[in-house]
Amino acid sequence: MSGRLFDVGSLKIMLNGRFENYELISLKNNVFNKINSKNSNALDIGANIGNHSLFFFKSFFKCILF
Repeated sequence: MSGRLFDVGSLKIMLNGRFENYELISLKNNVFNKINSKNSNALDIGANIGNHSLFFFKSFFKCILF
């Protein structure tokens, strides 16, 4: 893992394994589990380092990143 010095996102990924972990778990529990996400596609518009995309791959059939 490499990151920029004093970069909050990099620090959270190193400490928690993921940036915005609480928000992503809330999405999974409150949205993904209520739709048929295993047979759906996800779009990650503005994918930067792939943090959210890696999380989406576990819940969706296919993920498309931009």
